[in-house]
Amino acid sequence: MGRFNIYDDDALHYFYRIIKNQGIIDELRRKGIKEGDTVLIGQVEFQYTDEII
Repeated sequence: MGRFNIYDDDALHYFYRIIKNQGIIDELRRKGIKEGDTVLIGQVEFQYTDEII
């Protein structure tokens, strides 16, 4: 995934687009992820939200 600033809105939108395009968001939904759940991918940890996607 490389390095990026998860506190930057543009970078966070870019990150979400990448994981959505890779099918990760769909898989998280199939597994029952809910708004506000914590997601850890590699060294990146964030709160899941449908608002960005």
